Amino acid sequence: MSVLRFFVSVLLLLLSSSAWANSNVSDANNAPLILASFIEDEQRPILRRPKPQGKEEARSSWALFIDNDLFALSGRDRDYTGGLSFTLAGTTAATHAFSVDSGLGQLNRLFSIAPDSRDIRHSFKVGLTAFTPEQTELTTPQLDDRPYASLIYIANSRQYLNHRERRSVITTLTVGALGLKIGSALQNGIHSIVGSDKAQGWDNQISDGGELTFRYSVAHQKTAWARYRGGMNNIEIKRAVRGSVGYLTGATAGISARWGRINSPWWSFNPQLSDYAEKSAPQAATVNGKQHASEFYFWAGSNLHLRAYNAFLQGQLRDSAITYSSGELEHLLLESWLGVTKVFGSGYRVSYLIRNQTSELKQGNGDRAITWGGLIIGKQF
Repeated sequence: MSVLRFFVSVLLLLLSSSAWANSNVSDANNAPLILASFIEDEQRPILRRPKPQGKEEARSSWALFIDNDLFALSGRDRDYTGGLSFTLAGTTAATHAFSVDSGLGQLNRLFSIAPDSRDIRHSFKVGLTAFTPEQTELTTPQLDDRPYASLIYIANSRQYLNHRERRSVITTLTVGALGLKIGSALQNGIHSIVGSDKAQGWDNQISDGGELTFRYSVAHQKTAWARYRGGMNNIEIKRAVRGSVGYLTGATAGISARWGRINSPWWSFNPQLSDYAEKSAPQAATVNGKQHASEFYFWAGSNLHLRAYNAFLQGQLRDSAITYSSGELEHLLLESWLGVTKVFGSGYRVSYLIRNQTSELKQGNGDRAITWGGLIIGKQF
C-alpha cells in the first residue's frame, strides 16, 4: 500500500507543478482532385485559430486503432507484436452498460482531481494488447527474452478543458484481464491471413488463465505554442505530463507537434497520451455549418517514461512461467513517433504512424528497442 500511496503522490505532484488553469474527396487514387482541393484551400482567408467545438454531443466520433510490428516494415514479429482498440467519444461513452465512468469520477474526487471546467469530454475504449518473444516457434519458456503477455480491457476517459489557456486535464480508468487466450487468437489469426507460422508459446504467457488488473492515470497537457495561418501553414506544439498507477505504474513527460492543414481543436489530438494499444480519445471535428473541415497534417513527438512497474514483464499475483524483477528492467524509457493524417470532408479520417521505444530489459535477447506501426481509421459525426 505504501508503494501505491507513493506513486499517487508523484502523480499529484506532477499535475500540481503545471499550473491548471472542403475538400470532399474520398478517392485517394484521384491525385489531381486532391491537389486541386489543396490549392483551393490555400486561396481561402487566413484561419486565425480552429474554432472550439460547442456542447458535447451524444456521439461525436469513433476510431479504430490497429497496431502491428508488420506495419513498421521491419520484417520482425516480436515484442509489442500487435494491438487493437476501438474508441467512442461523446456523452453516451459515459452512460452505456459497460461504462466505468462512475468509478473514474469517484477516483477523481478521492484524489481531488476535478478541475473547475464547464466543458468535459468523454470517451470509452475497448481493446487488446499482445506481446511475444522473438522465437515464437518454440513451445518452451525463453528465459533470456521477454515473456508472452496479453491484456483485454475497457476504459473510460474524461477530458476537462480550459479553452482560455488551452490547457486540459485527462483522467482514465482502465479495467481488464491479463493472460486470457484472446491474445494468441489475435496474433495467430493475423498470421493465418498473412501466411506466417503460428506462435507456439502462448501457454507461457504472464498470468496464463486470466487475472484481473486495472490502471488509473491522470495527465495535464497544454498548447505551448501555435500558429494558424490557413492552408498548410498551421503548427501546434503541446507538452504534457502524466502519472499512472496499476499494471503500468510510473510518470511520463512528453512533447508533440503537428503541422499542415489543421482545422480541429487544440485539445482533440493527443498521441503523447498513448501506451501501446491504449489510445487517447479520437479527434473531434471542427465544422462549418453542416460540413466537416478537411485536414492534412504530419505529426511527431517524444515521451520520456519513468516506469516503476510493468505487469507485462513482472507479472502480478498469479504465478507465471517467466517474470523479471525490478532490478532486471530499464526504468527510464525514451519513446518517439512520426505520423501523417488525412481527414476528408465527409468526416472520415485515416492516419499512419511509426513508433519506437528503447529497450525495457537490461540484458539477454530481450534487450532491444521496440518498433511498431499503426493504422487509425475514424469518423467524425
